[in-house]
Amino acid sequence: MKQLFLSEWQRMWKRKSTWLCFGLVPIILFNFVKYYLKLNLKFTSSSTKYTTFLNFPSTVLQMNLTLFFNIIAILLIIISITSEYRTGELRMIMIRAVSFKDIIKAKFLAIVSMLFLLLTSHLIISYILGYLFLPHEKVKFRTYNYAFTLNEAVLYNFKYYIIAFITLIAAAAVIMVICINCRTTTGAVGGSLTFIAASALYPTMYSVFTNKVSEIVDLSSLVSIQDHGILIILAQNPKDIGLIIFIIALYIGVFYLIAVNLFNDKDCYI
Repeated sequence: MKQLFLSEWQRMWKRKSTWLCFGLVPIILFNFVKYYLKLNLKFTSSSTKYTTFLNFPSTVLQMNLTLFFNIIAILLIIISITSEYRTGELRMIMIRAVSFKDIIKAKFLAIVSMLFLLLTSHLIISYILGYLFLPHEKVKFRTYNYAFTLNEAVLYNFKYYIIAFITLIAAAAVIMVICINCRTTTGAVGGSLTFIAASALYPTMYSVFTNKVSEIVDLSSLVSIQDHGILIILAQNPKDIGLIIFIIALYIGVFYLIAVNLFNDKDCYI
């Protein structure tokens, strides 16, 4: 298992797409710095919409999580599974005297580890750019009615990134199931993006057609949890923590087990 993980890890670093993902992080963050500098002109420092280097890491992650990081997860999984199937690399791995379950576990662990490194680089670079270009005064975080100190801000941002990482694990589990079932890159991309889009839209569609706002329906969406569910958990007066934890755990547990069992069918890829 360890050798499989190391082999998968090394293959991921040999791909240009991996380095491209890391290269995009500072570019995207620098553009957001410019955006928030302009936006700050419309608000005072007492507003929760005012951005300083203290709240920039979590504020910008909320903007990037549902689109940028989900797309990166799709890219990493497609390259690791679908593309390797198309090129024959996956067949070469699967004819070795190793368990099919160990192969998919190693791939999943390598993908999740890469997402963790990307999130870590996002956090570090956002702090650096925020410190260099954004104001340094205390600021109110969203859902709070008082300004955070440096220590409180660092702790909040750290919690935000940890929860965001867990939601990415859940997203990766779902996307892996889709990619295992799709033998073509086009199908894998289309299926994965459809899941992201459907997850973002169905809570709104439910509200439109029923004229009701259901927290259960809203927070059953992984994209909704990424967009505002993390804010709910970390709010000054948090709520629905148990529901959100249950939904995330359900996504991870159910779809990971489905992925492992699908991949364990040796006729699936050979």
